[in-house]
Amino acid sequence: METTVKSELFNRDLSWLKFNERILMEAERDGVPLLERIKFLSIFSSNLDEFYRVRMPVLLALEKLSNNEDNDIHFNSELVKTANSLIFEQQQRYGKTLQLDIIPKLKTQNIELVYGHHFPDEIQTEIRRYFLSQVLAFLQPVSVNQETNFFPSNNELYFLVTVQQGDLH
Repeated sequence: METTVKSELFNRDLSWLKFNERILMEAERDGVPLLERIKFLSIFSSNLDEFYRVRMPVLLALEKLSNNEDNDIHFNSELVKTANSLIFEQQQRYGKTLQLDIIPKLKTQNIELVYGHHFPDEIQTEIRRYFLSQVLAFLQPVSVNQETNFFPSNNELYFLVTVQQGDLH
């Protein structure tokens, strides 16, 4: 007796994104400790960054090659659209989880993230003291101008500060 087994394959790139969605789901769960949820958001973000560095260029190149009639490459152009749609939806959930859930819960623990606006005047002195005593030693300032041959390395974190004349005092 012969049996036929139907084999279904799931696309590697969509599988990667679905796995990353599972990580995001852990970050969204209320029963997970707050610090663990932040770690899950970090893992999600790191995985998505890697997807864009490793897989997306391949997908876009395959899509471009498959559009060339001289090639024998068969590529499902819907894959890029599906991937982008999944990523957009996941990014929306990530932002909602961070802004509407994680950040307010951090605030209840007296941890406040200040971004997008100036630090309150009452903490400026303490921030300056902390920066000068605890942070500055770990930074490597580089002046970037038209004469500078600056090419940022991959997988490194950069922080850009624009200084205008009169700012230093």
